Amino acid sequence: KGYFDTIPHDRLITLIEEKVSDGRIIELVKQYLAQKVMDGLSARLLDLIMAAFDRMPDLRNLLLDPQCRELVTRAQKGWRHTVRTGVGHGIPVPAMQASLAYYDSYRTTDLPQNLTQAQRDAFGAHTYIRRDRPEEGPVHTDWLKLAENKKSST
Repeated sequence: KGYFDTIPHDRLITLIEEKVSDGRIIELVKQYLAQKVMDGLSARLLDLIMAAFDRMPDLRNLLLDPQCRELVTRAQKGWRHTVRTGVGHGIPVPAMQASLAYYDSYRTTDLPQNLTQAQRDAFGAHTYIRRDRPEEGPVHTDWLKLAENKKSST
């Protein structure tokens, strides 16, 4: 029996009805529950998520849980293949693509984010830490003024 099976469905519907006024959505949830859609993969995934929070109640990201991280790591090859195939055939897969980008940025400590940092800094008072001189602490560069100076000197 999975975690979702332990939730009283009538209580769940009552809680949803307190927050959702659209009867069509409530009916959809009822149909979803009646068809036992949560059986199989969805239930196993929910069980994995609940177990992660049981192990670490203050878990900030599922990728920090060893079991979840291992599952995502093992799925990575197929995930990348699916995104590559969709894009290659002109089939939009925006959620999978964005999720993969998030995963890549989350699991990597050192990425080429310099352009993003520069754009933030150029359009506001944001700062950044120079990788070649981290001991200097946060610095601000006036990128637009720097660009103007380069143009005028050439």
